[in-house]
Parts: sequence; C-alpha cells; structure tokens
Amino acid sequence: MFGPNHLLQKQQEGDRRTPEGTFTILNCKKHDKWDTFMLLDYPNDESYANFERCKMNKEIPSTARIGGLVGIHGIWKGGDQLIDMKHNWTDGCVALKNKDVEELSKIVKPGVTKITIVR
Repeated sequence: MFGPNHLLQKQQEGDRRTPEGTFTILNCKKHDKWDTFMLLDYPNDESYANFERCKMNKEIPSTARIGGLVGIHGIWKGGDQLIDMKHNWTDGCVALKNKDVEELSKIVKPGVTKITIVR
C-alpha cells in the first residue's frame, strides 16, 4: 500500500505521496514497528528533477523541502488486514504484508537491486 494520495506523484516532504520512478534499495534491516525496512535512494537525480520542476511551475512553494527516508516496509503486528483492504495509509512508503516484505528482503541485494514504482 502507498500513501493516501497514491494517485499523485510525490512533490515535496510531507505530502504523503509515494514517489514514482526507479530507485535502488540501499539497505535492508529489521525494524521494531515495520518488521523489515528497505531504504530507497529517494531522493535521487530523477526525484530532484521532478522536485525542481514542481518549484519552477509553482506547484509547490519555493521554500519546500524534498524529504527522504522513503522505503519498502512491513506493517505493525496484526495489521495485515489493512493491506488486504487496500487501505493506503503510509506517509509515502510502500507497505507490504510482513511475510511478503520478509521474503523480498531475502532476495534483494542492497546497493544493487533496483525497483520501479508506477501508478
């Protein structure tokens, strides 16, 4: 699941949108709340270009910040039903069921594995 504004491209920090584009998984670690967290290289060059375009087009304030700490992660213990219900609740990350994020974490190679996020 994505952020609640899941049909719109991420423009700035705090918009609760998931960035579209191709990203590299930088690291993968166990997380107290989200089971497993895989950090993406957001913002990357593609993200910065989109961010600057949004500023230039006055879609976001000139003082806006791009944000960061976007990743793929699990959900709190007992929360898998939100994934089944297709409830978009994250602040811009991609959330998976814990068993799915654990399985994915076994096959990714941090610094090498690329993922593409599209609407």
